[in-house]
Amino acid sequence: MTWPSLSGWLGRGVLVAAAVATYANSLDNGFHYDDSHSIVDNYHLRSLANIASFFVDPGQFSREPGMAMYRPLLLVTYAVNYALGGHDPFGYHLVNLLLHVLAAAAVTALVTVFARNHTTGWWVGMLFALHPIQSQAVHYISARSELLSALGALIAFLMAIGNRAPAATAAAAAGGLLAKSTAVVLLPLLIAHRWLRFEPLAKRQLLLVAAAIVCYLVISFATGFLGGALQQDVRPYGVHLLTQVKALVYYASLIVMPVRLAVEHNFTTSEIPTEWPVLGSAAFLGSMVAVAWACRGSSRWGLWVLAWVGASLSVTFLKPLNVLVSEHRLYLAAAGLFAGALLVVGTGARVRRLVPAGGGALVLLALLTWQRGAVWQDELTLWRDAAARGGEEMFRVHSNLGLAQLEAGDLAGAAVSLQRALALNPGHAKSWNSLGLVHAAVGDLLQARKAFERARMLAPGLAGVHNNLARLHARVGAHQAAAERARAALAIDSRYGPAHVNLGLALQRLGEPQAAVGHYRQALLQEPEFAAAHNNLGLLHAEAGRLEEAVHHLQAAVDQQPEDVGMQLNLQLVQLQLRGVTPRQAYRQLLAARPDDPVLWRAQADLCLREADFRCALGSYARVVESATAGPGAYAGLAAARRALGDLEGAIAAYEEAVELAPGRTDLRNNLASAYAAAGRIEAAIAVTRAVLERDGGDRRARQNLTRLLQHSGASIR
Repeated sequence: MTWPSLSGWLGRGVLVAAAVATYANSLDNGFHYDDSHSIVDNYHLRSLANIASFFVDPGQFSREPGMAMYRPLLLVTYAVNYALGGHDPFGYHLVNLLLHVLAAAAVTALVTVFARNHTTGWWVGMLFALHPIQSQAVHYISARSELLSALGALIAFLMAIGNRAPAATAAAAAGGLLAKSTAVVLLPLLIAHRWLRFEPLAKRQLLLVAAAIVCYLVISFATGFLGGALQQDVRPYGVHLLTQVKALVYYASLIVMPVRLAVEHNFTTSEIPTEWPVLGSAAFLGSMVAVAWACRGSSRWGLWVLAWVGASLSVTFLKPLNVLVSEHRLYLAAAGLFAGALLVVGTGARVRRLVPAGGGALVLLALLTWQRGAVWQDELTLWRDAAARGGEEMFRVHSNLGLAQLEAGDLAGAAVSLQRALALNPGHAKSWNSLGLVHAAVGDLLQARKAFERARMLAPGLAGVHNNLARLHARVGAHQAAAERARAALAIDSRYGPAHVNLGLALQRLGEPQAAVGHYRQALLQEPEFAAAHNNLGLLHAEAGRLEEAVHHLQAAVDQQPEDVGMQLNLQLVQLQLRGVTPRQAYRQLLAARPDDPVLWRAQADLCLREADFRCALGSYARVVESATAGPGAYAGLAAARRALGDLEGAIAAYEEAVELAPGRTDLRNNLASAYAAAGRIEAAIAVTRAVLERDGGDRRARQNLTRLLQHSGASIR
């Protein structure tokens, strides 16, 4: 069959169209895994004015201080993404796709130079663009570092072997290095190319690339990143080398049969060289080297492939990493492997004879890659896939699946996954933190606190854990403890917006409104669109009578979270007050328009309770508990109103309902015990108080209540 020339716009257009079509379903996907701390929550990216600091401060890489990395060029691209589209993941995925297309074009050009044949170059470029092994690098936004690093290395390599523009060669190399340190493999790639005596390569090019690498190493060491990275002791180096020997063969199997891809693979370390997987892998690799060496007289492409793949993966051999194997590490190595495979076959007529089979293979690979796009749709689909593909014994898979289930509202599933993760690795602080969030969501605040405290003990440097404890204390009215934990979070990360909001709320409740304003403003300084900060600041202004300022902030909160009924209600109430309507009148007007809104009835009930209008509170809470959405707080308010009106048995019944809905809330149990005691049911009060102390022996209120109750009954403390 004949095949049109692929040397011009037709070939380039087909390659671009095929890559875009194959990865088009990635554009609607979300953020994943490390994207949360390095992009979504990373306040450093929210101003282009921070770009200069990216090049001197590795801490700008993440919101979490312990995740510092020196990748300034990567951060520049993130910051531009944010400036253009905020946290809409579409733009981030689009940039990843465009970088992949550029890398495929660079591979095409490189192989065309090697083979002196445009058709061979095009086939390798298409294989590089469509093979599923590349899907993780494209779908995972944080893997953009791999795309940029490989693109810089490919462009620099192409320019170096053509002995063109030495300064531009060094600039491309520097660009790759500033995206990810793995671009240092460019130097051994060029040395291997020169050793195998393919295209002529001037020493000047090598020296410039080497100079760029030395400059990068000096800068990254001066910033503190390189020294810190080298000091990390992930695993013994001997174990690491044995494991990576095995990993090379595993990678080869994934490329040949890309049907077992996953975000995290069930791959274990090897500790002794006599394990059969290590011996088998070493034998296979040794045979490949022997064959390539034996054939060097007739073809040097075998040695070239081994040199390219070995150099591309050399960093993972030199530096042990937390994750044993990862598909995106193969991004640059795959270019040489695909090129070598076709160059060994030959060029020209030989390649044209493979067109029918090759075309079918490309279509099949593209379909497999498209399927991976559906897997990367969101965190839930991603980690469910990983669990189904051999992740049963991998704690990180279960931990991330549990967090995804929590965010999707599947609290029961999240609890199961997180408990499985902790059974596999009880020392994983983030799993404990996520489990605490699950307990808090179902109302078991005691178990939530225990989980958060366990996470804090294991990883005291996680600001989010302290902040979660602050929010938990606030839920039970322990505002002094909430302020203490929020301050602890800010001591770790002074620009942590949620901690500023929680500290502001605690200070507001403790009667320090001016200090609270300062913290709300600090939160908005880091994230101007922080809805909770706007909402709380608006309410504080409303309490102080600054209604116009209150409307401004409450409107901003609603603009950011238009689905939040509570924020809408706050805005409407203040707008009515601005027109001279009192809060009571405002509630009556709103309830006349929305008589079945439980959120509105609850807000009026809380106001009535604060103003000691207990009959109004009683009627309003009664309307709330009639709805299917009534929570323990509504029953607790109903109980307080009934007790204030002298209906102790009614108060007890309401507290019992509240405790049944939230058995972990010791404050509700203490209130129930108090109501029992007031009704003369001392034994019941003692039983409830002892139950509180069995769950939480440090509960001061329960201890004091039990002492008084036992003195009253004449019994003894047990």
